Amino acid sequence: MSLAPFARLESQVSKAVFRKLSNAIVSIDGGEDFGGIFDDDAAVGGVGPLGMATTQPTVLVSADKCLANPVGLPISINGKAYRIAESYPDGTDMRLMLEVVL
Repeated sequence: MSLAPFARLESQVSKAVFRKLSNAIVSIDGGEDFGGIFDDDAAVGGVGPLGMATTQPTVLVSADKCLANPVGLPISINGKAYRIAESYPDGTDMRLMLEVVL
């Protein structure tokens, strides 16, 4: 059984999602600008008995716009500077966990 038809369809869907739903202009390591899906949710961390609200911004990008191992590279999201802390590829797209650069 070949997965080629599914992979092709998955790639087409991914491209359509980025065309319609991109909410951010992304540039990795000073490269060309492209569309991404940015999320700056707050998350509760386990800091002692109280806990703390922190942010772990993420951006979803097309895997073909990113190196295989982008961890540590600078990234610009809508003109704001971040550093890539972690990456989670799924074959078509890549979710990048970001750190704010001060």
